[in-house]
Amino acid sequence: MLYTHWLEAHEDDLTAEDRKRAESKVGDGTVCPVCDQRFASETAVHDHTWNAHGACHVCGADFDTQNALFTHQLAVHAEALSRETRDRLEEAVGPLTFGNRLAHQGPIDAVTNTRLSRRKLLAGGAIATAGLGGVAADSLLGSSASSVSRERGGTSPGATAAPATFTTVDGEEKQLADYRGQKVMFWVFATWCPSCKEGARALQANKDKLQDVTFLGLKTDGNAGYDGPSVSEFAQQNAPELVDADNWVWGDLSAESTRVWNPQDRPDIFWLIDAEGTIQAKTAAPAARIDRIIQFAQAENPGGDRPGESIEIQPAEHIQQGANHPEYNSNPPTSGWHYSRPAEWGFYDQALPDERVVHNLEHGGIWITHKNVSDSTLSQLQQLATDYPKSVVITQRSENDAPLAVASWGQLMKLQSFDRERIVEFIEQNRNRSPEPIAGE
Repeated sequence: MLYTHWLEAHEDDLTAEDRKRAESKVGDGTVCPVCDQRFASETAVHDHTWNAHGACHVCGADFDTQNALFTHQLAVHAEALSRETRDRLEEAVGPLTFGNRLAHQGPIDAVTNTRLSRRKLLAGGAIATAGLGGVAADSLLGSSASSVSRERGGTSPGATAAPATFTTVDGEEKQLADYRGQKVMFWVFATWCPSCKEGARALQANKDKLQDVTFLGLKTDGNAGYDGPSVSEFAQQNAPELVDADNWVWGDLSAESTRVWNPQDRPDIFWLIDAEGTIQAKTAAPAARIDRIIQFAQAENPGGDRPGESIEIQPAEHIQQGANHPEYNSNPPTSGWHYSRPAEWGFYDQALPDERVVHNLEHGGIWITHKNVSDSTLSQLQQLATDYPKSVVITQRSENDAPLAVASWGQLMKLQSFDRERIVEFIEQNRNRSPEPIAGE
């Protein structure tokens, strides 16, 4: 408990050596991957991450049911779990079926881990498929848009989407860039995949709510290691009303693009990409995430005309306190390198390290900084902190080049004087448009 107290209460005062010693004693397994809160035991962080966030304490992936979470952890993270935790999970859900392994690990790893030959896999396909029904969406990823995947780059939330090429079912060569200016769901799937079939049916059932999104339904190259129908057959069998829909494009993702977008050969994974080409979410199994897709479709364009200036997203990488990193590309920063622990929400009488509050921006928060402002302005800023107690950090900042700056992930507005109406508009339209959107009201 002493080391946990050090890290929670005195992290800013610790030397690099003391921090390393404390972290080695506490262990990575006791830190919630969603909010970075530390706990005294794996059981405590496991229960917190599920109860507070509906997520996995190892990777941060979110789940709809506890059984789906337990199955995911046993299939994907067994080696990272303590014996006590594994026993507890196995007691709750029983031993893993081959269908569980197929959904969570993909065909190749599932066969390897269960010591089955490909012939046995083919013979047992019906049984394996039956075992997939209750698998939660993000179990295929190990991460989602509301979690804290540490993968960054052109296929991660907050990044500008990497290039992708594909061939439509009509034989036309297309690129993802051809759809810039439109909201896009970029869905990469395998035609044998049960969750993909359910996803196609769910998208068809909700097609009237999804008219404002362009859907690219693309078979991953190699079909995730397993035989299956063609894309045309898959669409006709599972979503016939979407075969010729104006906002749907079906096709095959190129081998090169599959290596970029789906290097782990997952059978079901999709991205929600705004009109500016910025990835807003990365998850899986559309049927389990249909509400999220509808919300994306019906919201005003996530990358459209929002208050402030759009700033290029920099890598959202964790760094040790005091470590050097490349220069931020805005003043104050709106993305990029940050400490592992964010600041508490609220009003501060002093400055905070940029690297600490950038983590709050990654969580969907708003950072308001001020320099040489009046007492009246400070009082109005304090009221904003009261009005938005779980999503705003307000600090002094001597490096500012304007009296007031309002920042969110990838968005920045500078003001010469306090303007509550403009600041509130910025908060409302930019809050939780980030890789890990967990800020509150």
